[in-house]
Amino acid sequence: MKNFLLALPLLLFIGFGCNVELNHVDDEKNPDGAKPTIKSPIDGYMWVWGDEFDGDEVDESKWTYRNWESWIGSTMCRPENVSISDGYMKITLTKEEYVDASSGKTYETTAGGLITRERFKFGYYEVSAKLSPVKGWHESFWGHWSNSNKTDSYFEGWQTAPKTEIDCFEHTADYDNTTYTFGMYQVEGEWPNFKNNSIHRDMHFGDVDLTTQFNTYGFEYAEEYINYFLNGNLIKTVDIRNIQHQKIHLWLTTIATKTPEGNSEVLWDYLRCFEPNEESDAYKNRKKYFLQVLKEMEGETSSEGIDLWVEAEDFVEKGGWTELRDENHMVLGGNSKKPEVEEDKFARTRIKVEKAGEYILWVRSKDFKNSLPGTRHFQVRVNGAVFPGFGKHASDNLYDWEKGGSVYLNEGENEIELYDSSCYYAKCDKMLFTSDKNFVPSGIGGDGNVEHVEKEQEKITFWIESEDFTNKGGWTVGSDAGNRVLMGQTKKPEDESLLIAKTTFSITKSGKYHLWVRSKDMVNDQPGRRKFEVSINGKSATQPFGTHGSTEPYDWQYGGEFTLSEGDCNIEMLDTSLFWVRCDKILLTTDKNFTPTGVGEETNVTHK
Repeated sequence: MKNFLLALPLLLFIGFGCNVELNHVDDEKNPDGAKPTIKSPIDGYMWVWGDEFDGDEVDESKWTYRNWESWIGSTMCRPENVSISDGYMKITLTKEEYVDASSGKTYETTAGGLITRERFKFGYYEVSAKLSPVKGWHESFWGHWSNSNKTDSYFEGWQTAPKTEIDCFEHTADYDNTTYTFGMYQVEGEWPNFKNNSIHRDMHFGDVDLTTQFNTYGFEYAEEYINYFLNGNLIKTVDIRNIQHQKIHLWLTTIATKTPEGNSEVLWDYLRCFEPNEESDAYKNRKKYFLQVLKEMEGETSSEGIDLWVEAEDFVEKGGWTELRDENHMVLGGNSKKPEVEEDKFARTRIKVEKAGEYILWVRSKDFKNSLPGTRHFQVRVNGAVFPGFGKHASDNLYDWEKGGSVYLNEGENEIELYDSSCYYAKCDKMLFTSDKNFVPSGIGGDGNVEHVEKEQEKITFWIESEDFTNKGGWTVGSDAGNRVLMGQTKKPEDESLLIAKTTFSITKSGKYHLWVRSKDMVNDQPGRRKFEVSINGKSATQPFGTHGSTEPYDWQYGGEFTLSEGDCNIEMLDTSLFWVRCDKILLTTDKNFTPTGVGEETNVTHK
């Protein structure tokens, strides 16, 4: 594989003008609001919008203020903390007790920022800024799909549309004066319950002081890639070909994410926005070059032998590992802390192998060279053989390949396990089993080409009659629709503990169990009113019951998956509606494909 970094000097040919000086706009040369003439640092782009902050007040036709409390920490962002003078926009950072007049809420700090009224998409965006040297403050230049915390100001269709966030830099509260993080997210769902899917997240460690001088930060946002720059130097290219895109507002903001050590300020010299001249040869050549960069980043995908590529996200049993996007690839992420159940440290799968023999195991994992290297480690186990120490490569790349050693694979099914030995944000992208002992994978490697199968396991089912609960609280046993059931109350008891019915029985084998509950709901008589909740060992089911909406008075509803250890299992039912709740039966089964019908089987548990 060619190392694409060796080709980066070609950028000088295609036009990143690192030494171009961009002077402030001369208003006398640009009367009547005419667009200033500002040369793009990148050939193939042209200036479309910006602010040189040469006036004496914020141009509110261009900007809106960040004027609400911070999403993290205890900061009130205020217009009063933003000012313009001497050719700079200044955000004043104050450690003070501030009481908001409208809400009466007290904040520990005040800060603020500006957000563009206009939305942008593909282009090159650059700021010059001098950051705060005082720890505790969090400064950032970023693009976000909104410019407000009020949903009525969001773009039409925002609830279901892909929503983009690009962080050109975040100098977080506890970073030193030379370090910052940058990355991109794809946001799903509605505020405030949205989910940030990480496209990638990286850190920049350098020797340039971000607080004693002005530095330029830029990002080039194209449909296929995003480039990040510091002082005209390319520091990262990221493949974004397989995501959807949305316009963004540009934010220049500061908050406190930890208690700051004192007051401070951030100075911004300018924001400049350039859009591509797509018909120009310069832009066409530039895009052609970076598409080749993306191609070379893929690495070698075949050796002289048999190559079995195993994508971690395709594991059949993920346990406590989570499928997520990182570096714009789907990976499996481990736990952020030690799970309560040991089983959650494991992810398992079985792959089919056509030819038995000796294979070399390679694993592509994540490690930060300059940020707690080696702490995100995990093991791979193949047919019981343990290969420790992945996530420790400490290379210049966030994701890289580590050699595990030789392993014998059987013809037919072979079991692979991931074991989260660190419980500290371990990340596994993929594995390679190759019969070529001399092959060294690079880049992202080949696409998954093996068949995954689930291990045949003993099917265990526990049928639990609700009327057999040992502690019925205020619930009572009665007959309904030909069955003995447990009935809730019709008014709130003085002792709220009476709303809960409890029982305990023994789990004979640890594993993943699926919860089903048979309850009553009347589709034509106040449907959904007879709600109650069920929890197993303190964990709530995924939905309330008594809400099935079936044409049958009694029917089954699925309550989710529970990891249960051998020993006592505690079940609780909580009457949340006080409206003629009825529960007939509960099922816990390891068979994820089983759906109970009718009245189910006879009870087979002993209550304690």
